[in-house]
Parts: sequence; structure tokens; C-alpha cells
Amino acid sequence: MTLPADRRWYFRDKHPGEPRQGDIPTQHALEEDIETFVRETLQNANDAGIPGQRPVEIYFRFARLTGDELEAFKEAIRWEQLAGHLKDASGGDHSLRLEQFLDYFEEEDELIMLTIEDRNTTGLTGSETEDRSNYTALVRDMQVSHKEDTAGGSEGVGKTVLWAFSGASTVLFTSVPQDTNGREPPRLVGRTVLPDHRENGTLYEGLGWFGVDSSPEEDLERPASAWDGEADSLAEALHIDSYDTDRTGTGATIVGFCSPLADIRPDLNDVVEKIERAAVKYFWPAMDYGQLTVSIKTPEDDEPWVVSPDSVPAVQPFRQAFDRQFDPADELDAPGDVVVSEIDFKPADKRDGTETEAGKVELVTRIPMPADDDELVNHVAMFRGAGMVVDYRDMSGAVSGNDFHAILQTGEARAWPEAPTEADRDIERFLRTAEPAAHTDWQSTSKLTKQYKQGRGYRSKVKQLKRQKLRDALSSLVSTEDDRAGEFIPSISQHLPIGKSGGPDDPSPPPIPDVFDWDTDVWFTGDRWQFEGEIEPEVDDYDGWTATVSLTRLGEDNSKTDPLSVGSINPSHPDVEYEIVDGDDGADGIIRCDDNLGRITFEGQSESIGTSDPFSGLVGKLRLEITGEVVETGGEE
Repeated sequence: MTLPADRRWYFRDKHPGEPRQGDIPTQHALEEDIETFVRETLQNANDAGIPGQRPVEIYFRFARLTGDELEAFKEAIRWEQLAGHLKDASGGDHSLRLEQFLDYFEEEDELIMLTIEDRNTTGLTGSETEDRSNYTALVRDMQVSHKEDTAGGSEGVGKTVLWAFSGASTVLFTSVPQDTNGREPPRLVGRTVLPDHRENGTLYEGLGWFGVDSSPEEDLERPASAWDGEADSLAEALHIDSYDTDRTGTGATIVGFCSPLADIRPDLNDVVEKIERAAVKYFWPAMDYGQLTVSIKTPEDDEPWVVSPDSVPAVQPFRQAFDRQFDPADELDAPGDVVVSEIDFKPADKRDGTETEAGKVELVTRIPMPADDDELVNHVAMFRGAGMVVDYRDMSGAVSGNDFHAILQTGEARAWPEAPTEADRDIERFLRTAEPAAHTDWQSTSKLTKQYKQGRGYRSKVKQLKRQKLRDALSSLVSTEDDRAGEFIPSISQHLPIGKSGGPDDPSPPPIPDVFDWDTDVWFTGDRWQFEGEIEPEVDDYDGWTATVSLTRLGEDNSKTDPLSVGSINPSHPDVEYEIVDGDDGADGIIRCDDNLGRITFEGQSESIGTSDPFSGLVGKLRLEITGEVVETGGEE
């Protein structure tokens, strides 16, 4: 095996006065946990699937390099070149983990690698210099995506979890592309994402490249991808040669795998368990529909083993509803019954004048069996044609009656297994655009604002679907005659302290102020209520706003009893002011925003209620209310 002699690392010299960058800003848009890591990596691979070549196969391959294997790896990757930049970039608050990783690496002489490999996908197509390709989107360009608007993710930030989970902030890519532009696969290239740093007095950009200089492309200052025999020899020495040159796909290898929020040396058994659970929890629709398979291989395994959708008890009721939708019952009369209902939905029209078609989304509701896992009881699994559950929406505080599990199939997923209608495609695109960077909800986003007509159109459409329309459809199915008469029906939700805007199980909640688009979650823990939420003015053009968050206890008949003081409140944005204000009816949380900052998240807690026992009778129920005003541009609301 002969390694290419011209392999090297490259970091661009920066001129004096150029702006300096720390780490990738977009990686902070995503929570740094295994669940987010799995969601983003699986989603990116699933989006790259080749039509007609399903399922997409995804492999999580762990390796532990020591001894001769590690020495071969270090020689192949030119470790001394890279280590110099890692050391010079470490030490600051934002790069402390680099320092921890280097200390661990020198002491233990061990390297944990994780390769996420996909097959039946398009691979890293495109040259080093072209503007729009899979290669430029995943490897070359940061914070840029070229995905279609029906793909699971198109923010260009999901890929940053790869570097976030590398102790060396380094990722190696191998690929067998669908279109090679005349080159022989495989293709191999590496990227490092560091803060800008000085080495021997020279200021370097932190975005580094690993490759070879023998590229036929002209005017390329940096090294380029290795191909064919050069890539093969490098991949073998780097222990990342699991690809099959007869099948297209991409492998992304995380050098020095570790959680950003945990120890540098992870417990691989624990990590594998979390990967398996997250894959099933969020991708069982894609798995059951034949779009996706997931396999895992640890250093102790001879071969990868396939993740089974049966392995996570919490999602089985949703899968059973999914399977039974083609043979539904007329009514929800007995445990195990499944009913399919349709909800009318029309996306907002586009700003460019394009009109969207009105269509339907499908709600599949099931009464739990006695043996069902109750972790996600009274939740709705919401997903589109990508087959990824965007959110398990908790409806226990909004719907009273019989317990249930439900799935909301929207967009192209509504038509499975038939071809989607034009209305399905319009709904798919609209809800895709309504997903934030982490793809964990449908809400007002900047892309939604830019692409769809303003006013109350797009905001109210999203809000109505996941709140009013969903609540009304569920209520018509699971409520009983006694419940409709105003009596609270015994269910698991009777024993859980749950709160939502408007109050849990309230047959006539107060109207939500039109001035804000807001959403909250409330739960009891310790000796007090905890809450979190997000808020944004309904209007697009405004100069500031003030919101008051207040808490009210509810009696068994959902009537107000007495106020509960807010103990603390904390918005996420540093430019938003907040305080606790005492009043005659207890303390409220006040949030003030003096600029157009978009959607603001916040969290807080109540004062202590004097007990930690949820069954003491002192906990009861809680309503969180938000009131306030918005200063519109050119006037005041």
C-alpha cells in the first residue's frame, strides 16, 4: 500500500484586519445531544436517497484505534500537521474541548472513530469549484444547503453536528458518487472546523482541508479530493474503507467521537442504545414504509446489526395505528380500535403570486391496549413525506376523554402508498418551510416569511393546524357524552399535572390574544411548576413588544381558584429584558423586546407550592396566560 506523497493539511493565511471567527455559529442552533445528532444525520442521508433505489441504508460504524492501527492512521492523516493547528486553536472558552481531547489522546493513545455511511444515495457529486452540488453543500460550504424544498432538511446547519461531535473538530469523507465526472471512485477528502488561530506568528483561518495536490482542476490553492487508487490506499490506512464501490453513497467519519456535553471518552454501549432509540423514535415511519434501514456496528461486533422498529416500546402504539389505517373501525369503541379522519388544510399562497391548492391531512387515532407503553399516551406523531416524526405533540392538556395515540400524516405522507396530489405537494412544501433549523416543530420561520404571503396567512395556518384543527378533530373522536357535558373523564391525564395555554381540559378556554403567536409547555417537578415557551408578534413589521406571563390555579371543574406567582423567567435572547413584578394577585413575569428580533424562546418556574407530592391535592392544574402589546412600525397595537 503506497500512500499519496502529496497529501497534506491546508489552512489559509488571513490578512491583518480580516474578521476572526470562533467555531461554526450555526451548530448552536441545534441541541448538542445524541438524539439531535441521530435526527440530523439520518435526515441528511434519507434526503439524498435515489428515487427508485429504496431503502436508503445507513450504517453507524464505531472503531477504536490503538497500537499499530493508530500509528498507521496518524501517518496517513499527517497528524503532526493537524495537531499543531489543534493545539494553537485550543485553550479558549469556545475551544476548551480541543485541549481536553488532546490531553486525553496523548495520555490514552486511543482514538474512537464513528463513520456514518449511507448507501443507495447520490454520494458526493460535483467538482471542487462548482457552486451547487452535493459536495459543495456537505463538504465545502458552511451554512449553505442546496436541497429541494420538500427535503427533510434544507437549512445547511444539520451537518454541523458532525464536527460538534468530534473531539478534534475533524471529519473525513469517503464517497462513491452517482456522477463521477469521469473520475474513478472512491473519493476522499477531510475538513477541520477550528477557531481562527495563530501558529508561529501567522494568523490562520480555522476551516482546514485535507487532500492531495494531484488535482486536474486549475487555480485551486488548497488540496483537493483524492480519487481512485490514492483514495483507496488512504482509506485503508485511515480505517474508513467500508464503502462498496459498486453502490453509490457517502461515509462521514468523525475523528475522536465524543458528545459535546459529556466526557471525552464516551460509554459506547450507552451511545449505541441512545442511537438505536432515537433512530426508531423519529424514523419509524420511514422504516415501516420501506424508505430507510439503520444498522450499527461496535468494535466488538463482527458485522453490523439492523435496528428493529420493534425495539422501542413507546412508539409501538403509533406503528400499530399506522398499520391499521387501511382497515379502520367506524368508531373508537374498544381498546385497539383505529379510526381515520381527514382535516381540511390549505397552505398560504406564495409571495411570488403562486396560488396553493387546498387539500387534506390525515389523522389516524387509536385507543390504547392495556399492555401498551404509556410514555407517549395522548400524543400525536406528526410527519411529512420525509418519514421523520417532526414532533410528538402532547395533546393531553388540550383534549379530554379517552386516552389515545394518534399520527398526523401530512403532505406526501398522506397519500402513502398512492401518488401524492398537487395539494399534497403544496402542503409538503409549506410545512417543510415551517420547520426551524432543528426540524422539531411547525412554526413561523424566516423562510416561511420570505416565501409565503404575509399578514395572518402563514402564521395562522400553521398555528390552526397543530392547535385548533388537531384539537377539534381529536375531541370529536375521544370525548364522551359525560365529557361533553362538562364532567372530567377519568384517564391517565387526571393523575398528571399538565398545563397548556388556555388550561388543561378547559371546555371554554379564554381567547388567545391576536397580538402574539405563542406556544407553551407546563409541567410539575420538585416543588414547583416549570414552564417554557416561544413567542412572536403576529405582525411582520414592529419596533418592539411587551408580554406578561401569569399563572393561575384551576379547580377540578377547570374554574379559576387563585393566582400562583412566577418565581423566575428567562428569555433566550441576550437583547431581551425581563423582570418579575409583584402585583395584588401575585407576581408575574414581564418580557420586553425593543427591536424586531423574531421568535423568542423563554423558560421559567413558579414559586414553591410547598410540596413535591403530585397526589397531595395541592398541585392540581395550572393555566399559563400571556397578554401584552406590540408596537407596530408606524403605530401601536
